[in-house]
Amino acid sequence: MTTETQIDTLCGHVAQAVQQIRATFRSNFQISEMMDRFWALQDHLHRLLEALYDDRSELPRLKEAYPRLTKDVVDILSFTAGTYVGKVPAVKESCYAINELLLGIGELKSPVAMVASL
Repeated sequence: MTTETQIDTLCGHVAQAVQQIRATFRSNFQISEMMDRFWALQDHLHRLLEALYDDRSELPRLKEAYPRLTKDVVDILSFTAGTYVGKVPAVKESCYAINELLLGIGELKSPVAMVASL
């Protein structure tokens, strides 16, 4: 699988995980189900960060092809923080880890990170 294909697949998984979290909020759910959804999002973002770290040349395409991806993740984190689900320790920790992964992706996009990798 090429890096481009891998990143496209991972971005699709991230987007799907966000949609599943949104859908779960709209339904009658168990906390364990919500935890599973956040852990899936965390896993997909971790894999995406690793793939981007391996091939930083994909960063400009990521921004162009998936302009709302990080915003959608931030939106779901912000929404969750204002709910009782956001107070559940496992969900709270996962949200923190997801935020850290987003920061890692953001750091890869920065010119300083690109210069540091040379």
